[in-house]
Amino acid sequence: MNARRFAIIGALAMVLAGVSYAHSRDDYLLQGLKQVRVIMEYLGPESKDAGLTRAEMTPFVERKFRIAGLEVSPLDSDAPSVYVNIQVAKFENIYGYYIEIQLRESVNPLRLPAPTTATIWHGTPVLAYAGPFRLHEIVSEVETRVDEFINAWLSVNSKK
Repeated sequence: MNARRFAIIGALAMVLAGVSYAHSRDDYLLQGLKQVRVIMEYLGPESKDAGLTRAEMTPFVERKFRIAGLEVSPLDSDAPSVYVNIQVAKFENIYGYYIEIQLRESVNPLRLPAPTTATIWHGTPVLAYAGPFRLHEIVSEVETRVDEFINAWLSVNSKK
């Protein structure tokens, strides 16, 4: 049993060591942003088993944005999208998880005749694990990633 746990921890450590993510601090790109849509990536069956559902996580994220003063638009609007990706995998009683937040917006590159969607801001992704009965850690990490976005947005958009 201990050998399996060490193998899982070792595999996560190798993935973490190998993850190279060019984290951009282009917070100025959030200047003037007044509203967003929240798009929650599909949360698979392991997420549901862990107690995480879109029905709970989407309003959680939207509420944090509203409290910060950022308007949340319906999904069918043309507002830029805050894309929330939460992936959970379970092996025995250990949950591995990956959380990432991006701002995606329609852009019109000069070399293309039509607009396309691009990620113009991304936060620091997290890859970690949680044992049984410690699944609140996953929600806490989602909150930390959302707070990172909110703090970046607030740093370039003063409240009046």
